[in-house]
Amino acid sequence: MRAVAGFILLNGWFLLIGLAALRAIGMLAAPVRSRAVLAALGPAFVAGIGLLAPLLVLSLIVGIPLNVPVAIIVGGALIAAAELLARRSAHRSTSPTSAPVLANPVPPVRWLRRGAAVLGGLYLVYGVYALAAAPTRGDDARIWSLRSLTLSYYHSLQPEIFLNPLQQGAHPGYPLLQPIVEALMSISMGAPQLRLYHSELWLLVGAVVWSAAYLIERRGVPGAVRRPMWLAALVLFALTPITILNVGVGDADITGSALLALGTLAIAVWLDRQDRSALAFGAITLVAAASTKDEDLFAGILVLVIAGMFVLVRHRDELIRRRPRLRSAWPWLGTVAWFAVFTGDWRLWQASHHLSDTVTPPLPKALSPVYFIDRHRLHQVVTYLLQQTLQQWGWLAAIFLVTCAVCWATRIARATVVFYLAAWLAIAAVIVWIYVTTPLSLGFLIPTSINRTVGVFMVLAALATAHLLAQLLRSDPP
Repeated sequence: MRAVAGFILLNGWFLLIGLAALRAIGMLAAPVRSRAVLAALGPAFVAGIGLLAPLLVLSLIVGIPLNVPVAIIVGGALIAAAELLARRSAHRSTSPTSAPVLANPVPPVRWLRRGAAVLGGLYLVYGVYALAAAPTRGDDARIWSLRSLTLSYYHSLQPEIFLNPLQQGAHPGYPLLQPIVEALMSISMGAPQLRLYHSELWLLVGAVVWSAAYLIERRGVPGAVRRPMWLAALVLFALTPITILNVGVGDADITGSALLALGTLAIAVWLDRQDRSALAFGAITLVAAASTKDEDLFAGILVLVIAGMFVLVRHRDELIRRRPRLRSAWPWLGTVAWFAVFTGDWRLWQASHHLSDTVTPPLPKALSPVYFIDRHRLHQVVTYLLQQTLQQWGWLAAIFLVTCAVCWATRIARATVVFYLAAWLAIAAVIVWIYVTTPLSLGFLIPTSINRTVGVFMVLAALATAHLLAQLLRSDPP
């Protein structure tokens, strides 16, 4: 009985924190109604984990133990801060930053939305039930569940777990979002719950898909409610075998990639419509992604850099003035600061305990073009990367590129197309750079990881395709 109650209460706590955060940033407009709360449960779940887990990592670093009281205190502080921010911003409730979800679609679309909601609910429930008995093995046993067990038993960071020579090749520097969530589950339920943890990951990935649909349906994408064929791209991601398999074995690849893609989608909505609530949600989600895997940290940095370039280009006239103010850059700078604080704390702890990843390329040598060319690995890496992209994700890359081409040809959302393509290509290029410059043998690294690594940019392609299709299908063509 305690196990069931602990599972429900913990996830309910995530939802409460997330709902308070959504209200504070304007994604849940006042007055808060039950229908709006139900629609926002997906992004609330993502925001709750994305806020609580990084703060608990910070508390562990400064020596505060991980337990239920601490999770309640930290979560309560987040809710209180969100409530104060929401009250302070109440007079701005009619601004674009608090754009509500579109309502009253035509009857056929209303029934289509209800059917999609029912099918999505069945998808989540079946996945939770099916994965509750999945075994713990592979990287889940060596990395994620091992660290969650350490946190649930010791309630603190134990450097020897990361430095254990038996864990060589297990990425000692990987961040702690998944172990934190799993440890909280074990503590809340009274005993380690290694198998049920797979169900928790399923809920998180399902919430990401839900959140993507929520962002696209908001007022920032006209016509998305009336012509919801863009949902097919999200369904394609949710039903892709590698998505189901990766979550089922408890790995972090799809989890981190999904959070990264959702954060990128939120940034794109902000760039398109200056929706600051989407930017704030993107900041939360990008930090959650960067707190999952190193690849997602690098990708999150790239997304923020590209977004910053867009901000500078849009306001280049201010740059040539003698005293440029660039007031429009402050939201982006705040996002960068949030990202730096809640990803940099773990990197400082990692450096102070001499944790180094054997996969990480040797810097600064790896930044040298001469070193990159002399490795003679580029052709091999690109070949395998393309092969795995087609094998694991089918025609999704082609669908994404064709959607971008159609948007460009029809002059619809060109800036958004450029942003997505720049992020997609930059992330793919960084993955290639890592494989080319890593000191590890490709004979070991490619067979054991590249089939999962392509998800870092391919999940982004799926969510970006949905967003761009919504733009193409909008009811008010230019």
